[in-house]
Formats: sequence, structure tokens, C-alpha cells
Amino acid sequence: MSSLPKLEQVEKVLREKCQKVSGSDNAVDLLKTEQVTAKECMEKYINASIVQEELERAKDTGSMDEVFGKYCKKWPDIQVCFENATTFARQCMDNQEQNAFNSSLTILQELQEFVCFKDGDRLAMFVAEGGIECVDEQKQGVQDCLNKTLGARLPETNELSITNIPTFLFSAKECEDFETVRTCINAELEKCKDSTPANIVDAFFKFLKKQMPCGEGSVHAKEVAASTQEKTSTASTSTITLFVSLLPLLMVTFTF
Repeated sequence: MSSLPKLEQVEKVLREKCQKVSGSDNAVDLLKTEQVTAKECMEKYINASIVQEELERAKDTGSMDEVFGKYCKKWPDIQVCFENATTFARQCMDNQEQNAFNSSLTILQELQEFVCFKDGDRLAMFVAEGGIECVDEQKQGVQDCLNKTLGARLPETNELSITNIPTFLFSAKECEDFETVRTCINAELEKCKDSTPANIVDAFFKFLKKQMPCGEGSVHAKEVAASTQEKTSTASTSTITLFVSLLPLLMVTFTF
């Protein structure tokens, strides 16, 4: 897999993209400032160390769903913490990217409903059945799944530029890759002694797939695919694809 570019490289390319789209790179400076503000805002509602302590205590009493339920109720407040960041980010997106970005935000809301169903009952079951340990045991295999499918599509560190920066687009190829990643990760997690974690993560993937514009009959998917083929610079790596592929792992990370 290509090594990740340095932050300085990413910032330079983002400035070029923002300049190209909006005529100004001010959004990058706003995002850098907002990153700190959003983090401080989120920490008012959720602290990883405190969550972990609460979960450890809840394991003994079988009340983890109460912990997850408490934090699920804070979701609307946490969302507000990122409103400015999403506004600034839009300034660097073209119309197609904004449409895909809007779809992604809708998907995130749907995912919250999946994760917080019955006060986080799925998350509680995942932790209780050794889900965290399972993912930790198979983390190399999971990483290999991502690398094999997505790694080759990331630009080399020294080749990152305005012409190959990952784009916020859904296309038929991204949807195919998503299914490949889902199948691969499921196979890895099924190697654990209990199949429950694999089943929950796979259900998460399948739920996510239903929310994405990936259906064969989807007009949006066909339009985006056709438009993507017409682009002279086909930066086929999609930030959205990488993000959604990592979501189940982010779900696990939340349990810490």
C-alpha cells in the first residue's frame, strides 16, 4: 500500500484544489482552526477514557447497553460540533462532490440509527461476545483486505497532486470495491472463536451498502459513473470509499 503523504503535502494540494474550485484557499485555514474547536466541543459530550471505564464497570453487571444508550442520546449535540467544518469543507468541492458529500452525511445519520438501535444493543452484544478482541486478533488480515482493494488506488506519496487527489464521488467501481472489502473482512473475522462479531460487522456493512447509491438500477449511480468516465483526470481513489470501508472499525474504536 502506498505510504500516507505528509500533512504538509496534503495541505498544499488541498489549498490548490480550494483555489481552483472557489478562487480562495481560506477554507483550509478555517478547517485547521475548526479542527481544534470541533475536538474540544466533542470532548464535552464524550471522553474516551471515561467511556472505557464505564464500559468496564458495565461488563460486570451486563448493563453495557445503558452506557451506549446514554451516549447515543448525545448524538445530536455531537453533530452540531461539526457543522462549521462541513460548511468550510464544501467550499473546496465541486457540484458532484457536494452531492456525494450530502449523500454521505445522510448515510452517517442512517448508520447512527443502526448503531444506536435499542440503545446500542448491537454494540453491547459486539463487546460482550469478544468483538474488540476478535478485531484485534485479526487486525492484520483486516488491514490486508483494505490494502489489497484500496491500496493500489492511492497515489504514491511523492506523486500526490491536484490531478490525483482523492475525490468525493460514488461510482460503480467504488461500489464493487466496497463489496470486495466487505466479503474479505467478514472472512477474516469469521476466523475468531465466536462468529457473533463477524455477523454484527457484516450486518453493519450490508446496512451501509443499502444506504449507498450502489444499486444496479440506481439512476444516481449510473449518472455518476458516466460522468466519472468522461473526466480527463480520473482520480479513481475515492475518499468516500476509504471512509466507509473503515466505518466498522471506527464503530469498534468507539467502544474504547
